[in-house]
Amino acid sequence: MPSTKYHLPSDQEILDYFLMHELGGAGMDEDAFRATPAASASTARDVKKTSLLCRAAGYRPAIARGSRTSVGTRALPRVFLAAALAGASAFAQAGTFSCISGTSGDCALAASTLSWDWNGLDFTVFNAGSGYVAEVYFNLGSGMSASFLGGTGTVLFSEGAQPGALPGGNSAGFTSDASFDSDARGSTQYGINQGETATFRILGANMNSIDDGALAAGIHVRSLSTDAASLISSTSVMTPVPEPASFAMLLSGFGLVAWLTRSRRKS
Repeated sequence: MPSTKYHLPSDQEILDYFLMHELGGAGMDEDAFRATPAASASTARDVKKTSLLCRAAGYRPAIARGSRTSVGTRALPRVFLAAALAGASAFAQAGTFSCISGTSGDCALAASTLSWDWNGLDFTVFNAGSGYVAEVYFNLGSGMSASFLGGTGTVLFSEGAQPGALPGGNSAGFTSDASFDSDARGSTQYGINQGETATFRILGANMNSIDDGALAAGIHVRSLSTDAASLISSTSVMTPVPEPASFAMLLSGFGLVAWLTRSRRKS
């Protein structure tokens, strides 16, 4: 008889093996642990061990229980499971700014109307009140870089703010590694006014960079009650919030997966 060569299953193959059981897909063990002619006894033993572990946990292909479904039916649950997982991974963090310099009135006004979102790549500043964000600064960790990605309304920032460091930043332990100015092109004001946003792309960071203290943002706000105020991103009030489209995808994905699983168990 010809010998058979096996290879250890990848993470994706083990996931497929699980999905064939949980979501009613069809297939044989050989589909997940592809067999090809000729080979190693030790590798075959490893594969057999992995297969036994899968079976011990209840991960058994539907075909082994005497059921078979079409390729389209097998693919459908995976599509929506992928959508659900994609939605779950798209969660963002939200937070406010803490004032580090300015009068008490200016600080209170700015801190109550300015906020930010962070998704692990893009940092967005929101202005819901009076005054305008004239300069934006970033305290970057090793290997990070920042650039202006875009804004709403008339928002436009260019690299190289004046002043070059966040006013009052040193007193708060904030180092300005990258700075952006909205007034650099003349007297026209392109800062973040009421109802506008500005987004900056931070390369080399991740979702936890702000929590870990590796990344911080600072802003200088002008035209407040009496003058101006400087603020830095605050991590104390951050809460995970899904983006609307991701939230809808997350709910629909998990809802359909639950329905398909329940339907399979009733059959």
